[in-house]
Amino acid sequence: MSSQSPAPRVKLIVRFDVNQLSSLLHYKLERERPPHGRGDEPDPEPRDGAYADSLHFNPGERLSLELVAYGDNNVLRVDVTDACFVTKPKVMVRSAQFSTRFSPPSMFGTGRAIQPLALDFSGATEPYGTDRSKTVLRWNDTLDIVDTGIWEVSFVLTVAIVRGDDILPELRVFSFDPESEVGGPSTIKVV
Repeated sequence: MSSQSPAPRVKLIVRFDVNQLSSLLHYKLERERPPHGRGDEPDPEPRDGAYADSLHFNPGERLSLELVAYGDNNVLRVDVTDACFVTKPKVMVRSAQFSTRFSPPSMFGTGRAIQPLALDFSGATEPYGTDRSKTVLRWNDTLDIVDTGIWEVSFVLTVAIVRGDDILPELRVFSFDPESEVGGPSTIKVV
């Protein structure tokens, strides 16, 4: 019998409106805090300072995903047809004495920069106010945060917006691409 505690979870919530003109996803990172949380953990989503508009993860965390789509009351449902993370490694160490060292291809420990997600989402579309709808979809899987480093992380999402049984679904692509760091504030180290 193992005495290990379950991996801490961090939830990425992405929001969009099916009628918005831009393709930008709004994102928020929520971390489960232990009952006696450590005060030295970096803010998962700092709003100011050197790490503003970046996402911070800790090694060993499990990433879950929740999608929230707003729309008119004629939206019957929103289906995910494609979703993936793309990680672009950044420089970790730079020195005149040895070669520049980059972060691994991905924080997910896969050795690949592109991480497609299984299309296993569950949720529903419900009325939201008097003339709007809200679809909440939760991904039924998680990704393990394994490697430490710095990346530009993109999340690209393709959805089919279903407005009626006799109307062809509208396909839209949404994305975001903040910088991300695993393992605390490190930025480029010059030795």
